[in-house]
Amino acid sequence: MYFTTLEAPTIETSILYDAFQALTIGLLSLFISTLALAEPQAYPQNSHAKPYSAGWRCDFGYKKVGSACDAVKIPANAFLDYSGTDWKCSRGLRKEGERCVEIIVPDNAYLTELGTNWHCDRAYREDNDVCVAIKLPAHAYLTGNGEQWTCDRGFRKVDEHCAAIHIPKNAYATNESYGAGWDCVRGYSKSKDSCIKIALPDNSYVASRSKGWACDRGYYAFGSGCKMVILPEGAHLGYSGNDWECNKPLVRRQDKCVAINRPR
Repeated sequence: MYFTTLEAPTIETSILYDAFQALTIGLLSLFISTLALAEPQAYPQNSHAKPYSAGWRCDFGYKKVGSACDAVKIPANAFLDYSGTDWKCSRGLRKEGERCVEIIVPDNAYLTELGTNWHCDRAYREDNDVCVAIKLPAHAYLTGNGEQWTCDRGFRKVDEHCAAIHIPKNAYATNESYGAGWDCVRGYSKSKDSCIKIALPDNSYVASRSKGWACDRGYYAFGSGCKMVILPEGAHLGYSGNDWECNKPLVRRQDKCVAINRPR
């Protein structure tokens, strides 16, 4: 009979066996961890998972208190706000602690658009929680929302009344609340407290903005008068009318229009 002798494991075999055992344990741990993550997380009652991030939030009509969701307690004449975690009072009521109390609207007043406060009617102003009439002086009118007043054109506010502005001859009242309160009509210019006629030189006209004068087209200002624009040969009046430009392809050289020889 022949007996087979079992050979002792080699070093290479032991290393392979240890590696296989470690790999098996690692895969088993990963499988167990995956199962644990796949299990649904426990959320408190009346809550739900956040749609785009980890964690949870309370359902509409509930608010977070510690690690739980408690129902929002809504008092009489109130309703849930847009967030669903708090409440607001109905129109005409205001929040006071945990209840809604009526807003007392005084005479000559009205509830604001949101219904959370009141505002005085036009021509009235608030004074110690009541609305008092605004006293308009002579030559005045209400402005803006009706809580302020200003003086008519030609008058200026002095203390609590409107004083007339002295307007000289050939002038008109402006709406400016500062300065003289008047300006000269076209063709006249200011000189202290009066308006003097603008002396126009020949070939000029009254300027609309400067209140002075400007030269007619084809003339330019020279000293206290207007001088004619002299056109050299091959030139024409420019856009402004008080200078000249050369006809193309000529170019300006001092007081002449000359041709430039271009290389071929």
